[in-house]
Amino acid sequence: MKSQAVMLLKRFKRVLKKRLGKQSATKDAFINVDFALVNGRGNSTTLVLLGWMKKTNLKPDELRVFNQNSLLTSHVFSYSRDDVAAQFSLQQQTDVCGFIVYAKAPELNLVQIKLVLGDRELVLASHRYQQTNTPAQLVRHVSSEQSAAVRFLAEHDINVDDIATAGASLPKRPLSKHAEKVKVLVANMQVNQSNWVKTCQQEILPKLQDVWKQHLQQAKSRIVRYGESPGRPKVSVIIPLYGRYDFMRYQLSAFAADTAMQNVELIYVLDDPELEHEVAVTAHGLAKTFPQPFSVVFMDTNVGFGSANNHGAAYAQGELLLLLNSDIIPRSAGWLDVLCKQYESTSDAGVLGATLLYEDESIQHCGMVFTQEPNAPGITLNHHPHKGVPLALVSLPSLRKSLLTTGACMLMRRELFEQVGGFDRHYVIGDFEDSDLCLSVAALGYQNYVSGVVTLFHLERLSQRLVSDDNWKQKLSFANACYQQQKWGAQLADLEQKFNQGWESEHA
Repeated sequence: MKSQAVMLLKRFKRVLKKRLGKQSATKDAFINVDFALVNGRGNSTTLVLLGWMKKTNLKPDELRVFNQNSLLTSHVFSYSRDDVAAQFSLQQQTDVCGFIVYAKAPELNLVQIKLVLGDRELVLASHRYQQTNTPAQLVRHVSSEQSAAVRFLAEHDINVDDIATAGASLPKRPLSKHAEKVKVLVANMQVNQSNWVKTCQQEILPKLQDVWKQHLQQAKSRIVRYGESPGRPKVSVIIPLYGRYDFMRYQLSAFAADTAMQNVELIYVLDDPELEHEVAVTAHGLAKTFPQPFSVVFMDTNVGFGSANNHGAAYAQGELLLLLNSDIIPRSAGWLDVLCKQYESTSDAGVLGATLLYEDESIQHCGMVFTQEPNAPGITLNHHPHKGVPLALVSLPSLRKSLLTTGACMLMRRELFEQVGGFDRHYVIGDFEDSDLCLSVAALGYQNYVSGVVTLFHLERLSQRLVSDDNWKQKLSFANACYQQQKWGAQLADLEQKFNQGWESEHA
């Protein structure tokens, strides 16, 4: 009996060890979604999600999809993601994979979608992702396994007819020598380590900012005017260009047809000197095609989003500045007039943003908030509430207070922009200059707003494909987030608390 009891005890220990080992492994699971595609056909709606998972001791097909807590029948295509494995310093690269998950149901709501892997779950509504209606946009991110991904989608009646053209893009833009140094400095950042924020702020950021400071000090610009701009413009619109200079044509065709744009100074900033000849030729032709006068500021080197806006603003004559992305397309005429009237209707306005939409009428931006991001523990990132939700399902007030608004569309007084020093030049290349500017304005006692009645299309980040495909830009974004956190410190939490408690502007 004693020997039997010993045997049973040993067996119990083996089973317990096996179960505990599996449990601890699944706790290490992680899910990330980059793109979501929803396609409604009659009484059936299909959902396609693309992302990656850290799946220690789990299989890709163990990823489950829930809609309103109901488990959906789903199919998973997995592919290699060596870059993610390297990010987590995993020796077993099979512990990480990219995925495309397909699910189908009579009715789907992205707000109710939840993914579960092991004991880790991801609620899509609280996660940052991009909504698309183009299957080819998903397949582009599958790298060398695109053909297999296309076959997987075809098996589920999703055709990628435009994959050949969608995969083609303009050549990758070469980096300046200083940008190359920046790339090298961020390459070894290990954001999965517990002390990475402190290491970044103390060791990496000073070097990054010193390199970028040298770069910006050497940058020069010149302005060329096409047509006769208004002598006393009410608004100066600053629009940086990078790569996709063809956006000028679409914007100018809309602006020229809008009588409200007649007393507007329009300034494009070419932040891509390799395209100087092409833009000069295009601008000459557009000036003959459209009656809308405009100017182009030609930079002799790429300076990034914030500094490009600063250079453009230095030439501006308007009382108000509208900082606008080149991929913003108006939905209707008169939008800028409405935005200006809303700005002037309040005596305490600092920055006023607009509601930005994807081409399928879902929300891209209606204000920003700070959030903790599991991809980069220890720092605060910018989050867009309601992102991907159809505009018709969200009730937006005509004018809403918001501590933060995106730099894709910012209206403010030129005097105030100059008072805060424009966009902070310590942010390297791009990211977080917009939230930083909003914080600077709020710290002076002004209130920031977002318009719910001015809605514009935003073809988000289409120029980003012109940058190299590795993950250094994401790491640089995290480094910029570290700087924002370092710069504002406890004041960031104080401003958030004041806003959440319904603070009153000091300038009302």
